[in-house]
Amino acid sequence: PASTTSPPAAAAAAAAQPPYNSVSPGPYVPTHLPHEHAGQHPAPHPSSALNKRAASVSGTPPPTTGNGLMAAHQHTMTAPPLGGAPMLQTGSNSDSLKEAKRLADRNQELRRTKEELTAQLEEAKQRAGDLSAQLEEARRLQAETEGKLADHQAMASAQIGALESKLEAEAKAHQQTESALAKAKAHTMEERAEAERLRNEVWQLRTDIGGLRNQVVVMEQQRAELEARAAADAAAHASLQADLDAARATTAAHTEALLASSRTISERERERNKATAELAVLHTQVEALKAQAADMASTERDLRLQLQVQEGTSQERLDLLSLRAMENASAKHKANCQIDDMVKALAALKHGVIASLSTEVGCADSAPSGAAGAPDAHAGAFTPTPHTNDT
Repeated sequence: PASTTSPPAAAAAAAAQPPYNSVSPGPYVPTHLPHEHAGQHPAPHPSSALNKRAASVSGTPPPTTGNGLMAAHQHTMTAPPLGGAPMLQTGSNSDSLKEAKRLADRNQELRRTKEELTAQLEEAKQRAGDLSAQLEEARRLQAETEGKLADHQAMASAQIGALESKLEAEAKAHQQTESALAKAKAHTMEERAEAERLRNEVWQLRTDIGGLRNQVVVMEQQRAELEARAAADAAAHASLQADLDAARATTAAHTEALLASSRTISERERERNKATAELAVLHTQVEALKAQAADMASTERDLRLQLQVQEGTSQERLDLLSLRAMENASAKHKANCQIDDMVKALAALKHGVIASLSTEVGCADSAPSGAAGAPDAHAGAFTPTPHTNDT
C-alpha cells in the first residue's frame, strides 16, 4: 500500500521533526514506526493526529473515505499501469472475499498496533516530561555541584597549601631528627668502644688479682714452712740449751775436782771464758735472728695487707710486690743459712765442751777417791747427741 503523502513532502516533514525517542519541549511526532519492515510502509489512519499533522505539513488533505487502507487499496487496484493503459479487474468473488478478509485482519492488526503505539506515545510523552524535569533538576544540581566544586577546590587548594607547608616543616624536622640520630649513633659507637675497653681492663685486672692471689697462697705456704723450720730450730736450740745447762751443772759439780788439778786451772779458765764468750756471741746471734724473723713476719703481714688493699692495682705494683716477695724469700733463705751455721757452730762448740769435759774427767781420775766418784756417776750425761737439720 502506498502512503497518502508525497515523498518530497514526507521527507520535508521527517526532516522538520525530531528523531524517535528524543526529548523536546513541544509535541512529539515519530518519523517512522518501530514495526516497519524494509519495503513495507502501511498507510496511516486518516483520523489519527499523526495523519492530520503530516497532511498539514505536506499540504495534502487527509482522505475522508471510510478505511484508509481500503481506499489506498482501491486506488492501487484502479490506478492505471505504467504504460498508461487501464488495468482490467480479474479474479473471482472468492478471491475478493479472501482479499477483503485479509485486509480486515490487517486492519485489525494495524488498529492493535495503533493502540499500542498510542500507549507508547503517551508513555513516551510522560517520560519526556519526567526527563525534562530531571534535566532541569540535573541542571540545577549541576549548578549547585559546580558551586560546591568551586568551594571544595578553594578549600582543597587551601588545605593543599597548608599540607605542603606542614610537609616542609615535617621534612625539616625529619632532617633534624636524622642528624640527631646520626650523632646519637656515633656517640653510641664511642660509648660501646669505651665500654669494650673498660671490659678488657676489668678482665686484665681480674687476671692480675688472680695472679696476686696465687702469689699470696705461695707466700702463705712459704710462711708456714718458715714457721715450721723456726719451730724446729727453736726445739733444737732448746735441746742445746738443756744440754748446755746439764753441762754447766756437771761442770759446777766437778768444779772442786777440776780445781784439784792446779796445772790446768788457768788453761781451763781460759777455755771456759772462751766458750762463754762464744756462747754469748751465739746467744746474741740467735736473738738477732729471732728479731730478724719477727721483722720478716711483720714485713710479711704488711705485704699481705698491701696485697689485700692493692688487689686492683696495675702490673707495675704486682711486679714490685713480686720483687719484694723474692727479696723476702732471699732474706729468709739467708737467715735459714745463718741459723744452720749457728746450729753447726753450737754443735761444734758442744762437742768441744764435751771433749774438754771428758779431758777434765780423765784428769780427775787421778784425784782423791772422794772426788773421783762424781764424774763416774754422771758420765752418761756427756754423751754427744748428733744434731740433724731434717726438720
